Amino acid sequence: MKIKIVGIGKCGIRIAYDVFAHTRDLPSAYQIRIETNKNPYAVILNNLGVLESARKASSKMRKLFRDLMFDLNGVTRFVQEPDYVTIESDSENNEIVNHLRNVVLTKHEDSRVNEEFVFPGKNFDLNGFKGGCDFHILSENLAATWNTKTPKEITDKVNIDIFTTSFSIGGGTGGGSALTILQYGKGDSSQNKTKNQEELNKIRECHFMGIGVLPKSDEVYSQKDMSLSMPDYEKFNTGRFVLSVYGGRTNKYMDSIWLFSNDMLRFLIDKEKEKELLSSKEGEINLNLSLINSYIAQSMAIVANSSSPGIASDENLDAKELNNRLDHQLFISGMAQSKLGVGDTHNPLFEVKKLLLAAIGNVSEENGAMYGLSVPVIDERLSGIRELFSDNGEDDNEFLKNLEEYDPEIGPIEFVTASRVIIVYGQPSSRYSNFKKERIERACKSIFKSQISPYSFRHESTSEYLLILLVDPFITPIVSSLYFYVNNVWIKNHENMKSLFDDIISGDKFDSKKLEAVLVENEAFPRSIYGDAINSINQLVETEQSLTVTKEHIVNAFHHLYKSYNRKPLSTDTSSGLSRRNRN
Repeated sequence: MKIKIVGIGKCGIRIAYDVFAHTRDLPSAYQIRIETNKNPYAVILNNLGVLESARKASSKMRKLFRDLMFDLNGVTRFVQEPDYVTIESDSENNEIVNHLRNVVLTKHEDSRVNEEFVFPGKNFDLNGFKGGCDFHILSENLAATWNTKTPKEITDKVNIDIFTTSFSIGGGTGGGSALTILQYGKGDSSQNKTKNQEELNKIRECHFMGIGVLPKSDEVYSQKDMSLSMPDYEKFNTGRFVLSVYGGRTNKYMDSIWLFSNDMLRFLIDKEKEKELLSSKEGEINLNLSLINSYIAQSMAIVANSSSPGIASDENLDAKELNNRLDHQLFISGMAQSKLGVGDTHNPLFEVKKLLLAAIGNVSEENGAMYGLSVPVIDERLSGIRELFSDNGEDDNEFLKNLEEYDPEIGPIEFVTASRVIIVYGQPSSRYSNFKKERIERACKSIFKSQISPYSFRHESTSEYLLILLVDPFITPIVSSLYFYVNNVWIKNHENMKSLFDDIISGDKFDSKKLEAVLVENEAFPRSIYGDAINSINQLVETEQSLTVTKEHIVNAFHHLYKSYNRKPLSTDTSSGLSRRNRN
């Protein structure tokens, strides 16, 4: 499948660029930030080992480079190269946008620089705005009033199977405008009235996905996490965003939102070593957020390649299937890749365990690649899963028996509350194993206790790819942000109603009246969070009432959380403080 990536705001643009850099072995966005004179074209020539005397043959080498689809340096590539566009409300202060502009300028000064090696995405100011947005309601208003004037380069979806916007959920520009941009790509109801049936069918054949990055949270994942804090404005933005999705305010704009979290980086470096590593350039590069962006690129490539020309797909995970399986929900992922040595003796059961252990554990790094869950879970909750998969036993009957006896109650709440689990498994054609495919599916049924939707494909590389998607799980850092938003906007005197909210979500029945009784009538905008932006926000609210959240959205969002939380009849407590009752 062919993907289009619309990067919005600083984070979203870095994601879009890093996906491109990932496919071309270019400097990452983070490397550009700390080494502003790094020229992507020079890096390509260096990576390919091109000498001065061989530059005339570079066009042929570029074609060979472009034709590499998988397995270059053990990293997944796209079969069909994505399309790119970027949008920013503060382009003048975006180092990636300015760097790429400089590269374009140097193209005219150096005949050796070919335009095809410059990032192909065109950048646009958000509705012509300049100066940056800190809060969603500002950028959302800018996007909403853009409407039919949105450049066609942004909304064009010709031959696109997955139309994505990448953005920071806690940031101001992308988190506020990304879903509206998806709406424009999808075509709202008024625009659809003018389209014929053939055009409408093409829209339905495209999957419209948000790629949202959660900010570093104050969630405690392990005993190593101490004295964590999350900036109020990021928590506020995140809470308002997810409440809008859960409450039905914006989910009509998108077919799904793939969640990634900056909390992933916590598991790569011991807290004690962080300062020491940051004191060196190499340490900075190893710690950078581009690791997450490369994880995003690899994960997206697995989805796209599973149903692309030249790939043998056992089950076709096309855009229509994504629409059906993801069903307008937030989802998280677990990803792993394993390079198989030619001629080595392998234990298929051990390979299954290795893939699963890497994919559904908290993140780890191997050879510069990040594997594991896109949103971390409470680490101690993974102990039972580690016991299942960390041994080297070859007895299949014992493995099946252990799976049968595994109690999902001891696992992460995110695993047992997912409404659906999608398995995307890619194997080398020369090493295809139906046994491994069946064992991965069997293990997922035991661990997640959800409806399983397996998709597998075969390719010509020597690596295996496993991507597991958990649809609509109960995610405690998201709930924490949603609580923060409601407490500070919808509760009189900003009284902390966490205990009441917990009772509503974990109750035997959903009590909407108990929730409505503590809510004020209209969305407020506290100066303690918005600061000097409060005046312009109040002016927007007076003219754009459709941009505000309503009490109905609040009730719908809590009802969604109630259904998600109570999806499985477990009796264990969770890290969020909510007490699950035994409903067997």
